[in-house]
Amino acid sequence: MPAEFIERIRSELVDTLARARGAEAMPWRDLTAATLAELRFHSIAGWLPPEEAEALRATFKIEMARLYANAGEASAAD
Repeated sequence: MPAEFIERIRSELVDTLARARGAEAMPWRDLTAATLAELRFHSIAGWLPPEEAEALRATFKIEMARLYANAGEASAAD
């Protein structure tokens, strides 16, 4: 793939990861949107070199687990 395509993919992944990292609560409007963001992240990461893709996926997985845990704690408090 052209380098500019790979860079657009990388940029989107880095932006999505930053959005998750910067959030205390799920930054997507609902569970469906969060699930779609996860699926997209994991899917398009496949365009990057394998080691880079796996590192981004692993980091994103940690952030999403944190956000889901925060969501569970918030609903338990309701």
